[in-house]
Amino acid sequence: MMMARMAKPAPPLKSGSQLLGLAQWREAFCSQMFVLDISSSDPGFTAELLQYRFGPVRATRLVAGPQHVSRHEHLIARDRSQSALDLVALRAGTIEYEQAGRRGRITAGEAVLLDRRQPYHFVASASRSVAISLNHDWLTRWVPHPRALAGLRIDGASGWGKVLAAVAEQLERDDAAMAPLPDGLIADQIAGLISLAVGETGEDDPHPRRFGRLMQVLYDSAHDPLLDVDTAAAMLGLSRRTLFMVCAKAGTSFGQLLLRLRLERARDMLADPRTKSVPVQEIGYRCGFADPGHFSRRFASTFGAPPARWRQHLHN
Repeated sequence: MMMARMAKPAPPLKSGSQLLGLAQWREAFCSQMFVLDISSSDPGFTAELLQYRFGPVRATRLVAGPQHVSRHEHLIARDRSQSALDLVALRAGTIEYEQAGRRGRITAGEAVLLDRRQPYHFVASASRSVAISLNHDWLTRWVPHPRALAGLRIDGASGWGKVLAAVAEQLERDDAAMAPLPDGLIADQIAGLISLAVGETGEDDPHPRRFGRLMQVLYDSAHDPLLDVDTAAAMLGLSRRTLFMVCAKAGTSFGQLLLRLRLERARDMLADPRTKSVPVQEIGYRCGFADPGHFSRRFASTFGAPPARWRQHLHN
């Protein structure tokens, strides 16, 4: 049995959310997040949460007293929430966790990835954290097999884990939801950082690291109409054959990844009020489409309407 190390209560967030007792906390968490078994030995237990979204990514700021949390098989079976991976970035306190054969302890500045579709247990001291929830299907654009990351600890002291910890610190701010950037862009940045941080853990094979590096290259260079598989392979220091293998293991192809990223970037630009006056053809070119007709056909096939009509419907 994992035992919690008691700590001084974490200072509350200035979120304006209501402090909840244990019974209220169970009800609020299970209705707004997903079903968990939550208990506490603290008779004065209180907690609060505040949620906001960045497109497909949901961020939840949590402050809670000491608690013992379990996600059992029977809870998973009855839960209708989407399959998701939750990055729990700890801002204060300690958490001792166990999932998918991995167990460990994280402290302030560190994080752990927990998969909602697999059982897990954790014991937390009084703590303050940011939980970043990412849908499995959406996350596969950055991480080929999200379920394989269950119980994985991310070090927040160095490398991409340190950058991810800084993002979690920013998300804890009261004005985080007011960031002057498209939600889709912020979501992609968070997912890309998780992919890169996972690649630094040294666990399993090098495939997650290679896939994360590939997605970063695509993210940085998708605007270039000349980007192709040979150019990307050279940028990564991989052979063409190895790059094809990296994509195949993720259940996709280089062309599919690149097209999807370009189309989603164009969609975000068309939805952004700051680029409302930019011509549709120019947006297509900025997203890597040299041929306006090809851009229009691909966009309509993916999103159900040509880009000009899609934008007009959105802003009217």
